[in-house]
Amino acid sequence: MPKVRILTGISGVDVSYTRGQEVELDGPTATSWCEAGMAELVRDETPETPERTSAAKPETTARRSRGGRASKST
Repeated sequence: MPKVRILTGISGVDVSYTRGQEVELDGPTATSWCEAGMAELVRDETPETPERTSAAKPETTARRSRGGRASKST
């Protein structure tokens, strides 16, 4: 059963969910609620992000001339 995060308050005859609540739903219900924008899928595994090394420098788009001013592209 997929786990979803509720995006809007939902209540019915036998259910009541508040915004931000994470619940497990049957497949068809989870799909229709996600397509309607009422919920979003929750992935259990956290994605790995590479760590930035201290030696890596951020790229810059401006080029410097010898005078210290940014060069203009014409």
